[in-house]
Amino acid sequence: MEKQSYDLLYNPDAYPPKMNEPFMLMKAKEQLGKRKFGVVKLKQKQQNIHAHDYYQMWYILKGSCQHKIDNHSFKNSTGDLILIPPYSYHSMSNGSPDLIIIIVDFAEDFFSDSESDKQLMLQCITPLYLRQSEENSFFLADNNMENIILEMFNEFTVKKDFYSHIIKSNLIKLIVAIERSNEKKDVNTLEKERTVAETLKYIHSNLSQKITLKDLCKNANISDTALMEHFKKATGKTIIEYVNHLKIDKAKQLLAETNLRVIDIACELGFGDETYFSRVFKKHINITPNAYRKQKRE
Repeated sequence: MEKQSYDLLYNPDAYPPKMNEPFMLMKAKEQLGKRKFGVVKLKQKQQNIHAHDYYQMWYILKGSCQHKIDNHSFKNSTGDLILIPPYSYHSMSNGSPDLIIIIVDFAEDFFSDSESDKQLMLQCITPLYLRQSEENSFFLADNNMENIILEMFNEFTVKKDFYSHIIKSNLIKLIVAIERSNEKKDVNTLEKERTVAETLKYIHSNLSQKITLKDLCKNANISDTALMEHFKKATGKTIIEYVNHLKIDKAKQLLAETNLRVIDIACELGFGDETYFSRVFKKHINITPNAYRKQKRE
């Protein structure tokens, strides 16, 4: 099939927000609005590390860049399709002068509550994203996939009647095409992927609380040994490392941007004890919270 051609429009103020912090969690209700989806063109040459609570695809239409997802770092070039699961740290750097990326964002509730959509999410979307992130993080899209992505971008840009229906239909076609191009996984593997996805969602939704392994196991209905094994394999971090990394990055933001006392920040992030929080912070950053705040304000 020949590649379709569209006039690619670009609004530099539309996406993404400027990110000055070392970490940012972007939320669907703020970034995507009531649509619960977005298809945009990106010409930025780099992005700071961040995450979001929605699904994302990056298609390298032209050029090359360096991408990092969690602990995986790799170089991408024209034709690569990158799948980024919710709550995964990722950043981009070393973008070539001609870099053009088409980004497809969609929230889980972009799909309806119909039984077929629930099955698509359970059996295809979440497992596919986690699997791709764990194994290769990207793959080469074929012409059919590129055509689907470009048509989605065109529909989102022009916004003719029923454009959201066409985008949803094309997104389903794209996801199924990607899934069919990947080797099939057994039921046990799909269940492991679902467990990790649920655990990541729980962690990010309860970041201000004291997160225990017992609570995570209860939420995922799995033993502690199995959960720790699945989580480490999928993210490259232990659960404690992942949670503390998130909390410390949030603490750095609060120390730099607010006048909250250190003990209040410790409580807000679920540490409770200021001494313990300071010890964990210094272990990660090599300086105390107060020293970090002073450093940022000098």
